[in-house]
Amino acid sequence: MRMMRSIKRFFGLYLLLDLLLMIAMYLKGGLLWLLNAQVAFIASLLVTFASFYAYRKMVDHKASDEGALLYEERDLLDQIEDPHALYEEQADTPESFKEVIAEEKAKLRSLKTTAVHLKTSTKGLLSPWRIGAYVVLVLSFLFLNRQGLFVVWPFLAGLAIVPLGSFVAGVLGNHRRTENHA
Repeated sequence: MRMMRSIKRFFGLYLLLDLLLMIAMYLKGGLLWLLNAQVAFIASLLVTFASFYAYRKMVDHKASDEGALLYEERDLLDQIEDPHALYEEQADTPESFKEVIAEEKAKLRSLKTTAVHLKTSTKGLLSPWRIGAYVVLVLSFLFLNRQGLFVVWPFLAGLAIVPLGSFVAGVLGNHRRTENHA
């Protein structure tokens, strides 16, 4: 529920910034500039939402796998009394900060950890949704270029709307959180 609200907020911000871009592009260069900016904006938005969906799916899958493993390792009585492992005690608590650092460095150095991390991050990177969105971006550029309609600056401006919107949303989100904690 909270995530859907965030997506709607992002989408509303992107549409507001796109409306401002549409007005500016039409006034600056007419329909050709407007076309370039809109094609780039739509392709950029597709890439963003495809990436978001792919990584969300990967995280949900990993969380459900880890949760199932944690749940299966506990005995039946613990599962019944504490189904969410809220009262689980930590068995191994390191004595000093140096031990924690040494353990973490050893984990980072291990080839197995690197291979597992590479495998999990590649799932999000090579998602069919994400690859498809990048294909749409490249094909839209090629189409505009082959038809003699491509103009660099409005295309780049259209691509910049999504990162700019994300930056603005991040700054506004941090500002709101700071006000709520004060």
